[in-house]
Order: sequence, then C-alpha cells, then structure tokens
Amino acid sequence: MRRTAVILVSGLAASLALAGCSQDPPVPLVLGDCLIISGVGESGDSVPTVACDEAHEAEVYATFDVGGSDTYDEEAVVAEVEEECVSRFEAYTGEPYSSSPLDIFYTWPLAEGWDAGERGAVCAAFVPDESGVPQLFEGTLAAF
Repeated sequence: MRRTAVILVSGLAASLALAGCSQDPPVPLVLGDCLIISGVGESGDSVPTVACDEAHEAEVYATFDVGGSDTYDEEAVVAEVEEECVSRFEAYTGEPYSSSPLDIFYTWPLAEGWDAGERGAVCAAFVPDESGVPQLFEGTLAAF
C-alpha cells in the first residue's frame, strides 16, 4: 500500500524553532527531538518540542542540507527532500516506510530562505489515525 507523505512547509526548515517569546535565536531541531505538530501550518514556523516521555505527536528522524544550484527550484527541492526523508526512514525506525504504520512530514527551505543561504530540511515521523491525523504518544518511535 502506497501512502502519501504529509508535508509541512517552512521558510526556515533548518531552524524550526522551539516555541516561545525568547529573544534568543531559534534552536534548530535535531535528531530525536519530540514535537507537537498540530496547527503548525497555521501558526508559523515554530514547532514546540517536548521531552519524549511526555505526550507528543512526532519525532525528528533526520536533518540534512538540500543540494542544488544557486537558483531556487521548489519542485526539485521538494523531490529531493521527499526522496531523502523516505530513504532515511528505515535507518531510524528499523522498518521500511512502505510497510510501517508510521507516516512522515518534512520541511524544506522556501525561495526567500534559499536566497538567504538556507538549505536545511527536517524529516519527522508520526502515528496517524485512520484519517491521517497525528496521534499523541509517549516514548520514542522505537516502540512502533
């Protein structure tokens, strides 16, 4: 069964930040971060992180820089990010994406970020319900 990845777009993919009002620079998401992703697409680039032993919706399983030219091509960037996120899924979860009960979302730099040198992408996995909505879970993805 082929599934469609849930995609979360971010203008600053590499620096999706901890939520809050701090004047400190954004803290980049890293491998193993546990996230609350509900409403992120509507609320901006901030993604709340929580301890993985608390209820959360997703877990970062890969971060990387997108290759490419100086000229931004969103279709090529998205294709590269999707391919890379799918290919890195099994190394983190122990199961191929195609047969896993988990689903993925990913971020990539938009044109404005690209022009400013942003190349970071983030891949995260979540447990979907029957309609694809992320469900809360505790612990790490290793349990699935």
